[in-house]
Amino acid sequence: MPELASLPTSVLAAVAFHTGDAVIVTDANGQVVWFNEAFTALSGYHDADVAGAQPERLLQGEETDRLQTMRVRAALLSGDAWRGELRHYRRDGTSFWHEVQVSSVPGMQESWRLWMGRDVSERRTVARRFLELSAVVELSLDGVVVLDEAHQIRIANAAFARMHGASTGAALQGRSWREFYTAESLEQLDGEIRHQLMLESTWHGEVTGLRADGSTFPQELTLSLLSGGMAMVVRDITERVEYEDALRRMSLSDPLTGLYNRRGFLLLAQQLLNVASRQSGHTLLLYFDLNRFKQINDTHGHAVGDQALVEVADIMRETFRESDVIARLGGDEFVVLAVNSLDPSGDVLLARLDYHLNGRNTIPERAYRLSIGRGVAVYDPQRPQSIEELLQSADEVLMASKAERR
Repeated sequence: MPELASLPTSVLAAVAFHTGDAVIVTDANGQVVWFNEAFTALSGYHDADVAGAQPERLLQGEETDRLQTMRVRAALLSGDAWRGELRHYRRDGTSFWHEVQVSSVPGMQESWRLWMGRDVSERRTVARRFLELSAVVELSLDGVVVLDEAHQIRIANAAFARMHGASTGAALQGRSWREFYTAESLEQLDGEIRHQLMLESTWHGEVTGLRADGSTFPQELTLSLLSGGMAMVVRDITERVEYEDALRRMSLSDPLTGLYNRRGFLLLAQQLLNVASRQSGHTLLLYFDLNRFKQINDTHGHAVGDQALVEVADIMRETFRESDVIARLGGDEFVVLAVNSLDPSGDVLLARLDYHLNGRNTIPERAYRLSIGRGVAVYDPQRPQSIEELLQSADEVLMASKAERR
């Protein structure tokens, strides 16, 4: 490459004149002897303002760093090189961030100095916003990840690392995002989600995350395609899912006994009844109530009455299968739907019930004795009935059996 001094003066002048950077040449006193149009465009100053001026003083203002200005001045006078950024001011008073480089001029008069500068306000603004955004992302409770073209982690914040059992986000750099999801979620992501991403460049939904210890947790995931990668925003929704599950259980279960309530029973029992005709076993609906429940309440109080109901629920659980739907309909009334049973009449089931009931009643020092009334309705696939009709039939049998004992 030829030395700068070997180039014709006209070429050097043309380069300096047409470059996009502001160029100033100063003399031994640090005063301007020449400047290009880019400096005028940058600063708003023209010939009458600039000729003979000291550029560092011409551009300084209220918020200009005075120490840095002194360093620029010293470089212009000594010939030492200097580079830095200062807040300077245009002729109209507006400020901007000015990247300045001062150096000697090779091959020219020894006392001349070259000042080159450019407006870096936008770059500093972007850098500041990036730092601010980085701080916000790092403090975010949501996990934030940026993936590269190979879908490996370029950036991960502390929240994402914490969710997945890692020490820091930096420890995850270079790892595949696929390590942090279950096989089922990856299948979902590779299928329907990838298709939507290709169409709309974004996807939002729920998947299952995988921690370092192998445990899983539900998460809300947002994906957005980026130029050369993808962004992921992750929220741990464990508490929300547990809350929703609790609400669902509350809406379908009896708070005292933990059995299904009337709503839960009707919902599940009807679903089982719909498929009962396709099964080889028998379908029975057994209706129960606690005899002398009012007497237990009146004699021993409602707390003991509640305990009696809990005991009846326990007997039901001991007697019937997990596949049977057991519920407390309200008060002292209980019901069971047994589907695909080997017992055609319910006699075997009732005998098992009596066995567990007698076991309870033989416990010494009991304040009361349990007695359970019962009624059975058999579902006939040839003459299908709704669950409400079966309930009514079993209740009628129960009431008839009580009337016979009077």
